[in-house]
Amino acid sequence: MEMQLTRLLVTRAEYGKDKGRLSGNVEFAGPNGKVELPLDEKLSHEILAICADGVVRASQQIATELTAQVINEVPMLESGAD
Repeated sequence: MEMQLTRLLVTRAEYGKDKGRLSGNVEFAGPNGKVELPLDEKLSHEILAICADGVVRASQQIATELTAQVINEVPMLESGAD
């Protein structure tokens, strides 16, 4: 069995000397134990960039589905209607 992701945490400091900076940690577990790695500002931004791409793709898919649903539900206009 291989190591699997068990936890991913990215937070933005709300106060203190690191206010506004991202940090976090990632945890992997396997049959021989677990490994927890810290995430610095750069790695946290890279992870969020990957997530942002997924949010954009999901939003586009939802918009396409909603548009199709609206088009299918709008009654066809009768020809010759003013």
